[in-house]
This record gives sequence, C-alpha cells and structure tokens, in this order.
Amino acid sequence: MADIMIIGAHPDDAEFGMGGTIAKFAEQGHSLVIVVLTRGENGTYGNPEEREKECKAAAKYIEAELELLDFHDCNIFDSYEARLKIANVVRKYKPKIVFAPYFEHKTFHKDGLSHPDHSATGLLVKNALRIAKFKKVSLEFEVHSVQRIVYYMVPRDKSPTFINDISSVIEKWEGCAKQHKSQLALAEGKVIERLKVWRRYCGELIGVQYGEGFIIEEPLIMDSEFLFKM
Repeated sequence: MADIMIIGAHPDDAEFGMGGTIAKFAEQGHSLVIVVLTRGENGTYGNPEEREKECKAAAKYIEAELELLDFHDCNIFDSYEARLKIANVVRKYKPKIVFAPYFEHKTFHKDGLSHPDHSATGLLVKNALRIAKFKKVSLEFEVHSVQRIVYYMVPRDKSPTFINDISSVIEKWEGCAKQHKSQLALAEGKVIERLKVWRRYCGELIGVQYGEGFIIEEPLIMDSEFLFKM
C-alpha cells in the first residue's frame, strides 16, 4: 500500500522530473512508491546493472519503496498487455494519487523531456488506471480506483496547472538526483545545474526560489478563499 505512486519510464525519471515534490511528500509522512518501467538499457551512459543499483539508492535516499517492471527501454507502447501490467501494480499498491510523465511532447532532439518513452508512459498510465478499476478485468490484485492522476515533465510550451514550492527541500532533491551517478555526464556534465535552472524558472513564476510544475486535466475543486492566497 502507498498513498502516492510515481511512475517513470527510466530509472532517473522520477527524481529528475519531480524529486523535490517526492521529498516534500516524504517529509509530510506520506507513503510513496516509485515504479520504474525499464532499466534504461539503451541509454548512452551506464548499463542496466548500474542503473538498477542507482535507482535503488535514490529510492532509499528519498524514503520511497521501489517497484521495477520488465518493460524494454525505447520500446514502451500503449498496448492492452502493457495496460494490464500497469493496472496490476496500481492494484497492488492502491495509491490515492498517481504521477506520470505528461503524454504529449513536441519532439526536440536535444530535449530529454521529449523522449518517446516518456509520452508513451504517460498515455499508457492514463489508460491503465481505467482498467485498474474494472471488476471484470481479472488480475493478481483486487480492483482499485485512484483519486487523481497528475502529470510531471511538463512540456516547455505548456503552462503547468500548478507549481509546487520545493525551496525547502532543494538540497534533498539534489542529493537524491546525484544518486544516479552514471547520468551525471548528461548535458556535458551539467545535468544537475540544468535541472536546477528549470526549477528556478518554475519558482520565479510563483515568487519562490525553486518549484516543480505539474498538469492536471480535470478541474480542481477549490474554495473561493484560495484566490486570496495567490
């Protein structure tokens, strides 16, 4: 069982994409599970054994459970069989909230966000959550309906629905991200700084030092008093 499930295509997706928010959830006492679909076996840096070890270290550092699945890097598709795998793990942990990469990206060669596995994972999770609650779909675990799906890895050309202030946990996030040692060579060795720059930008949008942006498709229920807190 876990309050919150974060699903990523590759071993570093959750921490690079929304690690500050995960750290805040952990501080608040929420139970967390990170689900990693592949071991990044086709990545330029590292090998599957290294990357599995790194994602285990990162999950431990950030105080989350870890579930490794058996999808193949660069070969994630929204098929019925794939939906069943995701639905089964959702039923296993019964999260209230599921986070997944946003499912639609413009393809830019040098933009890691637009990796086809990311958008495929987002679409796959979106459709699998429906199957997870269907009583007539028989799987290993009992049916479960999540309260909400939230998307991270917001495309550069889209505005986030909300931005989470992660200023208080930025050092925790950086320490967690650095557990993925094989990936620190990305972006000419400047991957952590580039990730921080994006977080600074998101923070500036809401008047704080660091932030992480998210998209929610359905309307949010809020009291009108919330407007006075903006």
